[in-house]
Amino acid sequence: MKYCSKCGAQLNDEDLYCPKCGAKCFQEEVHQEVVDSNRQSSSSSSATMKMVAFAFCLIGTIVLGFALIPLIWCIPMTVRVYNAWKYNEKVSAAFSVCTILFVSLIGGLLLLISDEVKD
Repeated sequence: MKYCSKCGAQLNDEDLYCPKCGAKCFQEEVHQEVVDSNRQSSSSSSATMKMVAFAFCLIGTIVLGFALIPLIWCIPMTVRVYNAWKYNEKVSAAFSVCTILFVSLIGGLLLLISDEVKD
């Protein structure tokens, strides 16, 4: 048996509205649970994309290591991608584009399509 969250009246399982006070029953809670589970799933896939982006940035930094000058921007950018993954930080679209141009094409694209790119 369910009870109304507003007035405490007893409800049937199929009731959408309280027969006593007319309040909506539990639909918002079910909707919120669905939204929360979708958010967790989205956050998990975003973290995975950031981890893979970090791996590609690390590989790009190692490959460009033969020339010392590119390491000036590759290392800090790779560290920034690592922090975005490790601490669940957001990266800007401009940073993602710079990662595409200067460090790793695949890593930058993964950052760009992750759902947590801040505008």
